[in-house]
Amino acid sequence: MRGFCRHVAAGAREGQGRIRGRGAAAGHRRFRFHRRAFRHGGHIPGVPGLGLHVLVRRSAAGAVPAAGAVRRLAGRQVRRTPGPCRGAFSRRLRLVLLLSQGPADRYGRAFHPYDGDTVGGRGARRRGEYRKGPGPDMNDNTKNYDAVIIGAGPGGLSAGLGLARRGWKVLIAEKNPCPGGNCTARDYGGYVFDLAVHQLTGIGGGGMCAEILKEYGIFDKVEFRQVNPFLVVDMPDRSYRLPGDREGLRSELKKDFPEDAADIDRMLDGLATLKKDALISQRLLYGSNRIVDSMVMRTAGLAGLASFPFTFPWGIASRMHVGADAMLGRWIKNPRLRAVMHSSWIYLGLPPRRLSGVMMNVFAAMQHMEHSYYPVGGSHLLAAAFAGAIEERGGEILLDAPVKRIILEGGRAAGVELADGRTFRAGTVISNADARHTYSSLLGPGEVPARFARGLARMKPSMGPFRVCLGLDYDVSRNGLEEHEYMIYPGYDHEETYAAMERGEPAAVSAYSPTRISPELAPPGHSTLILTTLLPWKPERDWRGREEEVAAAMIAAVERKRLPGLSSHIKVKKIMTPGDLNRLTNADGGSMYGWSNEPGQVLTFRMSPKSPVKGLYHAGHWTRPGTGVTTAILSGWMLANRLNDWRGKVLDRIV
Repeated sequence: MRGFCRHVAAGAREGQGRIRGRGAAAGHRRFRFHRRAFRHGGHIPGVPGLGLHVLVRRSAAGAVPAAGAVRRLAGRQVRRTPGPCRGAFSRRLRLVLLLSQGPADRYGRAFHPYDGDTVGGRGARRRGEYRKGPGPDMNDNTKNYDAVIIGAGPGGLSAGLGLARRGWKVLIAEKNPCPGGNCTARDYGGYVFDLAVHQLTGIGGGGMCAEILKEYGIFDKVEFRQVNPFLVVDMPDRSYRLPGDREGLRSELKKDFPEDAADIDRMLDGLATLKKDALISQRLLYGSNRIVDSMVMRTAGLAGLASFPFTFPWGIASRMHVGADAMLGRWIKNPRLRAVMHSSWIYLGLPPRRLSGVMMNVFAAMQHMEHSYYPVGGSHLLAAAFAGAIEERGGEILLDAPVKRIILEGGRAAGVELADGRTFRAGTVISNADARHTYSSLLGPGEVPARFARGLARMKPSMGPFRVCLGLDYDVSRNGLEEHEYMIYPGYDHEETYAAMERGEPAAVSAYSPTRISPELAPPGHSTLILTTLLPWKPERDWRGREEEVAAAMIAAVERKRLPGLSSHIKVKKIMTPGDLNRLTNADGGSMYGWSNEPGQVLTFRMSPKSPVKGLYHAGHWTRPGTGVTTAILSGWMLANRLNDWRGKVLDRIV
């Protein structure tokens, strides 16, 4: 096996359980995690009390010194391990983070980060193989659990932790060599790149996802820094700043559109009412919960509760099939102002006239009321915090363990069979995997109700991401990219922009540099820059075979608008296509957002967390409430609550 994986592990806690790879009989990785913390670790800034060390493959020739990039990731605070341990490092580990990388290839070539595990960077590259320890419980071909979860993405991790903390015996089977799904990272030449996350709404401060992390006991395991402004919109004639707080947004919009001041006030009041009604409706649908109750009282108050019967029918219930542009048009008459307010549509994958108005406006309300944050060190630390907490509560996570099929007995889900033949029994099976993959590959045609299968075939997935990850030899935050993220558009007509994307052109480009907030993601004085556009799986002009052409067009757009001379500062360039995301998550068509967020596929029109197959449930962005990492975390939390509450048993009978 070519290359080696780097596993960043930590231990500041006492715990039991293990996170394992495939069994020894299959000749694959196995990891065991013991109670003793690693003594030769260091400290990750913003992650109090966590030690850091590295496990690498080793060859018969001896040590593999590969800690350089990890020391850089940890702010150069990690001490070198004394001689006898260097390379192989400690034999006893506990997982907090796994950074694996794609094949080392020349700059500019399209990379496939999920085909293999190699480490780039300044350290030596050597071949080797993982230590294969004994694993007494791996000799059993079948084990029993309360719940088996397919996929360790944010939704699966959230559901797993929500159940484990209630005493459920939980197993998560993940096809990749690290947990996280879209919350993973790769290190190339000492530059660390998030694979999907730009910023996370409501995960810091007093947002709903922040409250969930506090309930899970992992909020203080990751440092979140606020992104403000959350976006700068670059149009051909000028730029607009969109602050991540309500009053800041009001001030900026009135400065740019003084003649529309009254409409801006109406819009912000309307967004606040929309968010309030969405929270109350969630409380009514899913029952009392400490987090939702506190959010409702903080957001709505008694006056908001009293007005709900009048505002909800008009603001949400009667507008579920209305597009975002028409919905915002109730408050804003100026089409240019609407285009600026809707410039974050690319986060949801559809232009305003096709996009669900309720979804877009709730999303916009959250951006400006719960704020957006970036996890210091990268989103993989968030996945690691979930994984560590699950293991601490006796849960297990199998890595490199793709599920071959869901086992049915008497028409009910009864467990899973892995690709290597092992089976795991459970009374509850939760799929955090792609919806079509779940029902077409993990279940046979005769096992899926025909009516449900026909409905699933009619659902439309969203576009996929085409990303260019750049490692630069200078600090872009001091040379034209002062804020976290910029959205570069060719004009104010978002429908025209989207039509160009459908043809295969990178018409709109998101440019963001995480090193402005988290400088340890690059060598000192350097920075990372990630460019993203959306492209369909099969556009008119296929991106397959023209990856370099598309990447060059995206770099040129940023050079023209923000960073003249950018090309001369590129030290690392890696390209990620929708095909790469498809290999990572089995996402249908490389979909970035699950189902397309058109009015008939969002919120209550999205797949129910309850499958028509008894004993099978869904978590993640293919199910309710919808798109996004924080929303996927919310879906897992909601499902865990449902499975532990009498209301869930009632809902299982009727929904």
